[in-house]
Amino acid sequence: MSIIEEFVGKVLAIQKTGAATEHSYRPALEALVNRLADGVTAINEPKRVACGAPDFIVQRGDIVIGHIEDKDVGVSLTKLSDSNKA
Repeated sequence: MSIIEEFVGKVLAIQKTGAATEHSYRPALEALVNRLADGVTAINEPKRVACGAPDFIVQRGDIVIGHIEDKDVGVSLTKLSDSNKA
């Protein structure tokens, strides 16, 4: 099983409970990102940065290589507002 298939399986299992929120899926996303490449680390709920308060920062060593904004399953990204849209 690939790491993507494993991630999707975890997300579907969490969603199936009917009790999940946006935050419920974060451990699965963090595990996925951490396994994508050697030396890459996803940090959940990092300190605020110039772009705001992302749900995750992704680092390789001490260098930030990306930010991730996590949304609940089924949330339309085209209907976001305010800072989420930006």
